[in-house]
Amino acid sequence: DFGKSLEDIYAKTELFGRMVGHCEEAERTVERTRTRVETVREAVEGEERPRVLYEFYNFTAGSETFIHEIIETAGGDNIAANAGIESYARISEEVVADQDPEWVVVPSDAPFPSGEPYESTTAYQENQTLEVNANYMNQPGPRVVRPMTKLARAFHPEAYAEANATATPTDAPTATPA
Repeated sequence: DFGKSLEDIYAKTELFGRMVGHCEEAERTVERTRTRVETVREAVEGEERPRVLYEFYNFTAGSETFIHEIIETAGGDNIAANAGIESYARISEEVVADQDPEWVVVPSDAPFPSGEPYESTTAYQENQTLEVNANYMNQPGPRVVRPMTKLARAFHPEAYAEANATATPTDAPTATPA
């Protein structure tokens, strides 16, 4: 049961590292992952959170899932959790219509939902749909930071760009003309 939160992912990574005799590598992986997650979290801090639907074959990820935590950490507001969905469950068209997602996100191995009410949502009207790599998004491992970063960049492009600009050293040596 290592798939409910980012902390679960960190614990699983360290456990697997111990099991295969690579404790230090696992600890470094967890530290790098924590750092990247914190960078995303800080980049979107204080930003308005768009309503997000993550859907795959009429199912969604509600609260108590690491996918929910990915969406929230990236600066989104998971409409499935807001509708009281826990774990993974079907989402009704009524909930989609009522919650009116501003972004619809799907894994790369699933089609975008079609028809009503999806086509009337803000997400579809404003062409705010996003596909993420299914292998990274749907498997509770350190690579979840890749789709998390993609989501943060999509939801908050200016804030994310600004956060990355300030995190990049600016005193790097520059070439001087000959």
